[in-house]
Amino acid sequence: MKPSFQARMSLSIVILVIISAGVMLSRHYLLTPAGKQPPVINGLGNQCEFVNLVCTFGGSAFSVRAEFHQVPRPEEQLWLDLSWEPNLELERAWVEGVNMFMGRVPLMLEGARPGVASGWFMLGSCSEPAMQWHLVLHFKGQAEPVLMQFTTRQH
Repeated sequence: MKPSFQARMSLSIVILVIISAGVMLSRHYLLTPAGKQPPVINGLGNQCEFVNLVCTFGGSAFSVRAEFHQVPRPEEQLWLDLSWEPNLELERAWVEGVNMFMGRVPLMLEGARPGVASGWFMLGSCSEPAMQWHLVLHFKGQAEPVLMQFTTRQH
């Protein structure tokens, strides 16, 4: 006995929903930017989170330390000190939003010398009550950048 038109339509809709869900999940995993997931170097994630204004990333090959002068807040000039292994060369540094796109905010380095620098940047305000950020540090010869995560809160 042949299924009714209504039964075939119901089955078609179920199949269409399943296929659509599969396509959406595939697109999500294929199109998610690599920077949104913790990269891995030698089996270790290369990110750390600021605790008491300090973030220290340590690996077998090198270590990096960053320290804020004050609690990070939007719309204020934020200063931080950086230190790293003197044999490494810092090529680029910036801050970018994690939970909302805010562009790349350059870290303005001053007094840089081998293994040590101070810098400042300013963050814009956004609609998120707690905005997550990455301080991104690219070192010459390293496959992945060091990501140092911090959060700002609306006043």
